[in-house]
Amino acid sequence: MPLIGINQYSGDNRDNLTRNGLGIPKACEIMTNLSEADNVKKIANVINWVNDMYGEHGACMANNYTDYIVTYANPKYDPSGDIASGRSWTYQCCSYLGYFQTTDGGRDNGIWGSIIPVDFFVDQCIDMFSEKFNLDYTYSQVEKYRQMFGAAKNYKGTKAVFPNGSLDPWFSLGLTSGMENQANKVYATTIENGAHCSDMYPPSDKDSASLKAARQFIASKLDSFINP
Repeated sequence: MPLIGINQYSGDNRDNLTRNGLGIPKACEIMTNLSEADNVKKIANVINWVNDMYGEHGACMANNYTDYIVTYANPKYDPSGDIASGRSWTYQCCSYLGYFQTTDGGRDNGIWGSIIPVDFFVDQCIDMFSEKFNLDYTYSQVEKYRQMFGAAKNYKGTKAVFPNGSLDPWFSLGLTSGMENQANKVYATTIENGAHCSDMYPPSDKDSASLKAARQFIASKLDSFINP
C-alpha cells in the first residue's frame, strides 16, 4: 500500500504529507541510490521513509492474508475507521467494477514481475463474500455494467467532464481525449504530470499550468451545463 499511495497521489495538494514530498520523485531517488546495491533493501528503504513521513518510525507491515480476510469479511459497519470503506470498495470491485490492481499484463512488469496475479484478488472476493464471487462472475458483472453505461469509449451519460492526471494509475480506465461526445456534451481533459484527483484538491502556488488550465476548463463546462 505505501508504494501504491506514493504513485497515486504524487504531487497532489492532498495533505501535509504530499505537500512535504511524499511522491514519486523522492521514492525514485531512494530506489536509484547507488550506495545501496540490494533491490530488496531499496524497497524497504522506501517503506521506512513512508513510515517516517507518517510518524511511524520502524513500523512493521501487516502481511498475514488470513488476518486480512478475517478483518474485512466482518459485515459489521463501523464508520469510524477505514475498514468499512475498504470492505465496500472491495465488494464493488468484486461485483461490478473489476479494477484489480494486479501486476499481470503490465508494460514490462518493471521491478515487480507478476507477484500479484489476478487470482490474488479473486481469492479475496471468494473469501470475503462467498464462492459465488469467482472470476467468471466478476467478468460477467463487469461486462453487464459496461453494456449498461457504455464504458469509457461509449459512455452513455450527458453533460460530464472527465479529468485525468497523466501520472494517475487509474488513467487507463478513464474517458480520455479522443473519446469525447460533443453531441452529449461529454468532455475530457488531461492534466500533465497530474496524479489522482489532482483537480479536486485546494489550489496551491505549486500547481502546474496544466492543472490550472484543467480547473478552468472544468469550471467553464460546468457553468455551461448549469447556465446554457
